Amino acid sequence: MATPTVNITLRKSLLVTGLPPNLRQTLMQQLKFPNPKYIENARMGRWNRGIPKVLKFYDAVRGGGLWIPRGYIRQLVNLCKADRIPYRIDDQRRELPPIQFTFNGKLRTFQQTAVNKMLVKEFGTLSAPTGSGKTVMALYIIARRRQ
Repeated sequence: MATPTVNITLRKSLLVTGLPPNLRQTLMQQLKFPNPKYIENARMGRWNRGIPKVLKFYDAVRGGGLWIPRGYIRQLVNLCKADRIPYRIDDQRRELPPIQFTFNGKLRTFQQTAVNKMLVKEFGTLSAPTGSGKTVMALYIIARRRQ
């Protein structure tokens, strides 16, 4: 009997359906973390009412599917490959009409390196220290992508 295909719909988040039970369980375990705020409050003897003990970065969908963070797609695909589970990706991200946006600034060397790495990817997170010019880098990327 053939293994069912996992369907990955790429939007603002990933909608994953057709999950075998073991892969679904693995995803739910990997996307669940102890809440640092809860742990800190417990350590300090503070009240924890209303603060979840565990943070879950998934939402269950009727029929056994999951909504998971979009940035988790690489890990999901790697899990499917490792277990020889067939998968299909349906890219439903929106692309707006190109905008005319000119970047008139000048990037520092480390900023240019960062944006070059970001521009070769479809999506990702630019993480940099306070004051490093993340907004300037974002404006440069917007101008280059025209989105």
